[in-house]
Amino acid sequence: SVMGRASDLELIYGWAPGQYPEEMPEDAGISFGGPTGGRKFFMINYHYDNRDGDQGQTDSSGIRLYYTKNKRKYDIGVLQLGDPLISLEGTKVGDGLT
Repeated sequence: SVMGRASDLELIYGWAPGQYPEEMPEDAGISFGGPTGGRKFFMINYHYDNRDGDQGQTDSSGIRLYYTKNKRKYDIGVLQLGDPLISLEGTKVGDGLT
């Protein structure tokens, strides 16, 4: 599979409406590619919830990525607690509630 297994995925950053933008330190980064293989792709997921069906809603969120061939002194990571692969297979989830 091109994507690999779900257990191979790694959360690098999370954001939610109302949260201030996050800027990483200039001496830290996320490694991609390189002689040891490293990460081969970057995936972005957007999740929307408009349970009231409000009209005229717009999204002005975004992401800005910077790329350099110069390895940073520190690697960025996320400490993820709990079960990142919660499986609700066969369980009905109510409309607009996730």
